[in-house]
Amino acid sequence: METKNSHINELSRAFGLFQDPLRLRLFVLLVNMGKGGRRLCVSELAEKLGGSLSNTSHQLHKLELAGIVERVRRGRMVCYQFRRTPFNMKMYSFIRSTLEI
Repeated sequence: METKNSHINELSRAFGLFQDPLRLRLFVLLVNMGKGGRRLCVSELAEKLGGSLSNTSHQLHKLELAGIVERVRRGRMVCYQFRRTPFNMKMYSFIRSTLEI
């Protein structure tokens, strides 16, 4: 029962995290463009999604805290990549099938 409860808690946090449309778009973009371990910088992500640097950075930080993405600093640039954990991959499969992407 303990394992089931931890999975329920994890799923609940993930669904709450994706209440913000920008976070959901960032998630999908990082998975799709980050194949092969490619890291995307905040400026590149903001440009692709038409968002501000500060808001994009803020939303990426929330995804990082949730364990969805990893941050890598390259000098003054901050880049992110999708963390390919079993749970994150299941979330992506669910989102992909729901959005039909």
